[in-house]
Amino acid sequence: MRRTIAVLVLLLGAATVAGAVVCPAPLALMIRSAQRIVVLRIDQLTIETDEGQPFTLATAAVSETLKGPHETPLRLRLPGGRVGGFVMVVPGAPTLRAGDEYLAFLAPDDNPRFAEPAWRSFNLGEGLFALIRKSGRTWAVQATGDAPQRFAACTAAADQCAAQAGAMVEELSVLKARIREVLAPGPS
Repeated sequence: MRRTIAVLVLLLGAATVAGAVVCPAPLALMIRSAQRIVVLRIDQLTIETDEGQPFTLATAAVSETLKGPHETPLRLRLPGGRVGGFVMVVPGAPTLRAGDEYLAFLAPDDNPRFAEPAWRSFNLGEGLFALIRKSGRTWAVQATGDAPQRFAACTAAADQCAAQAGAMVEELSVLKARIREVLAPGPS
């Protein structure tokens, strides 16, 4: 009986950890914390490993810079990826594909074990907004969970799809205006 209770407690504890709720960071905090905010397109993906753990290294073309230096191409590193038959998926880290476009909130990835310098997104998918065209407008959908896929697959009006995505969704032009507003110097 004691073993059954111990196993049940362990299973319930694991479910609690797996279902942990993470509070999203306010947009103003992401804007102020990021060293670079850019619009980018993923051109190429490679895999790096660190102590056997795969990391996806994306080479991206920067089309617009809202904060920081305008440098292109840019390298973006996220945890997870495929090495041989092993696939590592990191909760909160989006799966990148060549051709995808994002509005990205970036900080340097200063892991000294990697030979090439790169950037990382703010809180993994929280700092990446997938750019999706719908109803003649470009929408920025926060790349947390499957929100970009749900928004893209939704057949309702874009505003209704945004409400059902389960993440922050805004028209790209509105989101860029909010970023510029936060970055604007205050009155002197």
